[in-house]
Amino acid sequence: MERIGMTPAKAIGLVGRLLLIFFFLYLTTSLYSLYNLLSTGSFSLGQMEFTITEDALTASIPFSFNNTGFYDLWDLNITTTIKDPDGNILSKDETFIASVPRGTRAYETHRVSISLAKLLSGNLTRLLLEDGELQANISIGFTYAMALGFRLTFSNLSFPWGAPLSHLCLTPEDLRFNGTHYILPVRLSFENHSEFLHVSGRLRIEAFNDRGELFSTGLMDVEASPRSNYHGILEAIVWNPSMFTDRGKIRIYLDTELYHLGPVVMAYGGS
Repeated sequence: MERIGMTPAKAIGLVGRLLLIFFFLYLTTSLYSLYNLLSTGSFSLGQMEFTITEDALTASIPFSFNNTGFYDLWDLNITTTIKDPDGNILSKDETFIASVPRGTRAYETHRVSISLAKLLSGNLTRLLLEDGELQANISIGFTYAMALGFRLTFSNLSFPWGAPLSHLCLTPEDLRFNGTHYILPVRLSFENHSEFLHVSGRLRIEAFNDRGELFSTGLMDVEASPRSNYHGILEAIVWNPSMFTDRGKIRIYLDTELYHLGPVVMAYGGS
């Protein structure tokens, strides 16, 4: 009786073909599972919340990842980089989840903190007086099925920056005498467009006539909560009423616990 066997070359070839078949099955099911995972809204974001302390602003973004695929997910990380309007990096924060087994949902909160000192150390006058936009780059990376690495990047995302002293306006009125001094009433108004910054401090002005001579100074405390308007009248003492002119300039200074603004120079009575 003739004995039929398989040569080593044929055995190696068969094993190679089987491995290739298993590899393509693994790759196909991995990609199909990953496609379904990403297309069915498995990743969801909650409502962003802001908290502010003496030295930092923190945005907290709750998120969840529901792994409905065939394989486990590893090394999930979210990285956010925040830049000011001039492109300077203000913050870079990362949140990491070691694994999300198949059939489970992971919950976490991504926190991005911005140092107020760093934020306001740049173009302070611009940030306090002008609305603008901050730029964000968000990167989401993970490993799927123990072998497939992916990274999604969302670049140049923008979100509004509300200036706490937007539309700052000072309008001097006519001189008046209060019985002991001549007073220059100055109407002050601004709009706090910030969602989180509270304006609380002491405002000081120096008034100069059209010859550049200082003729009046004044102080007042200002308070404006986020998303509110402020209107007030500052009464500045005039040392010599003959120095007052219909046109001139006013220098504005504002001191708060978080920042010091000034001088901001504004003309009155025309250019």
